[in-house]
Amino acid sequence: MDNTSIMSFLDIIVVLAGAYVLYSWYLLITKKEIKQGVLIPKDVEPKRCKDIDGFVKYMSPRTLVLGIMALISGGIGIYQDTVKLIHPIAYWSFFVAFLLVLVWFGYGSKKALKDYF
Repeated sequence: MDNTSIMSFLDIIVVLAGAYVLYSWYLLITKKEIKQGVLIPKDVEPKRCKDIDGFVKYMSPRTLVLGIMALISGGIGIYQDTVKLIHPIAYWSFFVAFLLVLVWFGYGSKKALKDYF
């Protein structure tokens, strides 16, 4: 297994994770269902949420942005691994942007856990 196939595998995982995050966002805004492991830790019960509407309002934009960024970042990575037409600076810039969104989501998730549970 060479470096390209490992990177392609990781990019596929990022795309699938992005799809799951978008599914969690969909459940959050339509059914007000909080997915454990994505929006809150597995040891926290969603029933303990003090203000579900506030939690949805606070976390839904963050969840949507993270899901979209993961899909795009993974898609760009797969494209880069197979076709190699993207300039490396653009590829790495988008990867860094994805990591910044991930940190922003993690910070917001921790703050939401503190404020709403």
